[in-house]
Amino acid sequence: MLTTDRPPEGTLTRRASARLAGLLFSIPPWLASLIKAGPRGLGQVLAAAFHFARDERRAARIDDMAGTGHARQLIEEEIHQRAMKIRSAIVLLPPAGLAAAVYLGWLVVPWWQWTLAGAALWLVLGFIGLPEDGPKVPAVIYMDTSEPKITENLIIDALAECGIPKLTNKIADGRERGYQAVRFHDTPHRDGAGISASLTLPAGVTVDQVNDDGRRKAFAGGLERSEERILITRGEHEARMRLFVADQALRDLDAIDWELLPRKGAVKPFDIFEPIPVGVDLYGRPATVSAYRPVDGATFGITAGMTGSGKTVSGRLIPAAAALDPTVELHIYDFKGGSDWEELGLAVGHVYRSGQSITDVEALVEDLDHVLDDIGRRNDARKQLRLTEPDLYRSGYSRQLASRKDLGFHPILFVIDEPFPFVVDKSNRAEAKIKQRARHLLYEVGRQGRSVGVGIIVLLQTVKDDTIPKVFSDNASLRVCFRAANSDAVNQALGDGAAGRGYRPDRLGPDDKGVGYIGGEGVEIRMARFASVVDIDDLETIANAARQLRIDAGRLTGMAAGDIEPDDHHPDILDHTATVWPADGADRLAYAELLELLAARYHGDYRRLLNAGDETTIGKRLRAAGVDTVQITAGPLKGRKGVRLSDVLDAIDDRDAGHLSPLDDIDLDSDEDNRDIGPDGLSTPMSGPGQTVVLGRPPVAHHRNGGSGDRHE
Repeated sequence: MLTTDRPPEGTLTRRASARLAGLLFSIPPWLASLIKAGPRGLGQVLAAAFHFARDERRAARIDDMAGTGHARQLIEEEIHQRAMKIRSAIVLLPPAGLAAAVYLGWLVVPWWQWTLAGAALWLVLGFIGLPEDGPKVPAVIYMDTSEPKITENLIIDALAECGIPKLTNKIADGRERGYQAVRFHDTPHRDGAGISASLTLPAGVTVDQVNDDGRRKAFAGGLERSEERILITRGEHEARMRLFVADQALRDLDAIDWELLPRKGAVKPFDIFEPIPVGVDLYGRPATVSAYRPVDGATFGITAGMTGSGKTVSGRLIPAAAALDPTVELHIYDFKGGSDWEELGLAVGHVYRSGQSITDVEALVEDLDHVLDDIGRRNDARKQLRLTEPDLYRSGYSRQLASRKDLGFHPILFVIDEPFPFVVDKSNRAEAKIKQRARHLLYEVGRQGRSVGVGIIVLLQTVKDDTIPKVFSDNASLRVCFRAANSDAVNQALGDGAAGRGYRPDRLGPDDKGVGYIGGEGVEIRMARFASVVDIDDLETIANAARQLRIDAGRLTGMAAGDIEPDDHHPDILDHTATVWPADGADRLAYAELLELLAARYHGDYRRLLNAGDETTIGKRLRAAGVDTVQITAGPLKGRKGVRLSDVLDAIDDRDAGHLSPLDDIDLDSDEDNRDIGPDGLSTPMSGPGQTVVLGRPPVAHHRNGGSGDRHE
């Protein structure tokens, strides 16, 4: 169906495109009418020339005046007759000259140029010959999209179709009595890429009722728009309704190019304290998120979404932007065990690990334990700034403080993709302890680290207490939710009450990949379409640029720099014991001596055990790893239990040969040293600040000089 009434609703670009398309659609029939009117125009031109040459009006006057005796007038008419001869010459000579020029030019000018000139002349004649009562220019024709203009009456009619009896009755009663049951505060008006309106529903009717799944569909049908283009949110009270009708659904937008990945030219460095561009919101405005904010510090963020919703691809934008800031230290853990993070992780990751086993969780625990110690160091160092650099202290966590390499306040960002290995399986008590520890440390680092530059971004498929405790989501400052399973998941991802206020990512479908809701960036939650960086070449371009920026700034650290070896093998208490064993040739160490060495070299559990005076737990862990207990019978620690180096090295060989798994369940009832100690799993230490973490088989410069063969000294 065609119409000439008006262009469709939309942005300025869309309306201009519609006008241009309508004009192009109208031109062909207009050209046909010009060609058809060509002969009539040619006749009109020839007739006009003939009448001009003869000046028939003057000739008629001479005939009328003949015989009247007006000699003066006759003389004037004779003069005019001579002028008519001049007119005839003016009319006839140009065509004759033109004909001669055409004849001579035909031998020189190509035929197609004469053809175009002739066609243009014919169109001009057709324009002259168009009927005077018809249009001289083409009328713009638009395709009728069957989308009526958003008006107050249309909104009220759509509300009446929602199926809410009280609302329908009050609207009908108001029309009968001459008043409007629905009060508009902002009449429908253009707002970015759509139409906005604010209104108050009649008493007893709430926004939640209109926003109910079935009624929302009926409301969208009343507006003659698809449901995906309509955003209904609650205003200042339960009856205040804010309506936004987008020109098109976000999924229908063209692919969005990420601003930090230019199609031409080199990738530029990025300041992590600036808002990170991630896409376009429903209003057509740029959508951004913040990983670090001046004064406030780092972000504890949650990105949730079902499989296939675009969670990983879209969630990768924040770490990619962080990678382009050479001061940011990235710790990436992919618990899906895939290669989604490989380009970034291998190129710039201070720590990068991909796997689903309990050893991968242990690695995270060690890393978090180390960073928690560093948070304490940063807090102490910041207190000193109050005396030494008060201006820097008062600025909070700022770009200036983060750039001070000598103070060690560089940003640290943890990226944890799919924390489902944290789900506690109580059937394995040792692993349960490690998982509980991981959840606890994740919360503590996120809570304590924000003010000193340590941030955490967690990406997960299912939002519930098993995968990530509610206390995490309650403290998240950045929330992003893609397609969700139900309203409970929405509330835990975006905050309590989000679904009731109209933010419903659980209504998104499989086609809405990359479409999500962003919370924590201002008062309102925003619906946005995220940019997509999926091409391997683009990922490598970002990774290579980020690595070079770090090399130039002297900021390439950890695994990416080779300071930490790739974690193909995760160190356990056997490796730690062999690493700290004194090089003076001592064959045996008491547990108390060994614990002091472990606590001095590593932090974490060893420090806590040392403070508690609990060296017997070290014996329990070593026995679980296959190391026999020996009795110390001489020296200041006579009578205490200990361990022999040769037994430790033998246990390492057995473990590496696959004879004994260090993650075997621990039988607590066999603990001869301390039957009252509860289950504690395996060690989860990490090197202290400024020390290198050895991931892999540590070099041991000891020989098996294993003594007399008995178990006493």
